[in-house]
Amino acid sequence: SVASGVSASQQAKAQAQYQEEQAAEYARVNELNNKAAAQEYVEQSAAERMAQMQEQDKASRDAQEVQKEALQKKGEMLASTNASGLALDFLMADYERQEATRKDMIRENYEMSSAKSDLNGQRAAELHLPRLLLFDGHERARNGARHRRGGGHGL
Repeated sequence: SVASGVSASQQAKAQAQYQEEQAAEYARVNELNNKAAAQEYVEQSAAERMAQMQEQDKASRDAQEVQKEALQKKGEMLASTNASGLALDFLMADYERQEATRKDMIRENYEMSSAKSDLNGQRAAELHLPRLLLFDGHERARNGARHRRGGGHGL
């Protein structure tokens, strides 16, 4: 009958509209998730860079302090010793070796900290980028399925 055909047509339209609304909501949620993931990545990266800059500043201050202490020790040694010639050279070389060793330790600690920070940044990228790609991939898969079904608006 005509009434059942009209009813079926209205029901099909309502179903199509519902599916379209669901698809729009899914896309909106995915967009919000993508934005949140990107913002989280940016904030985490900025925090990592800030921590790395602070670590670099600390290493620089530590190296300067080592140099200052070494100069003070050398000055005190020169002022208080009667050593001369080879003995003085050996004492100075020992102070310079100690200074170099301490500076190397500071540099190595900074490099290890920097490498750890870089690794953490890389891990953060690995954690966030797949999330972004995942949401984008779902959208593409849904659009592809829509096109395969003949361009309908269903999920």
